[in-house]
Amino acid sequence: MDFLGVLYDNWSLSFWGNNIFNKIHATRAFFFGLEAPNFEDKLYVQLGAPRHLGASFDYEF
Repeated sequence: MDFLGVLYDNWSLSFWGNNIFNKIHATRAFFFGLEAPNFEDKLYVQLGAPRHLGASFDYEF
């Protein structure tokens, strides 16, 4: 997601970010019986990516 950018002739500069407020959120979850000896169902959750900010510079020639 671009937040701010500049485009001029054959170059551009943009600043971007993902999850800018660094919220913890689940992207997927499931119940699965994986642990011995009883193999009872347990909730497994994969969390989303943490805050990621950056800048991109592009030049076309």
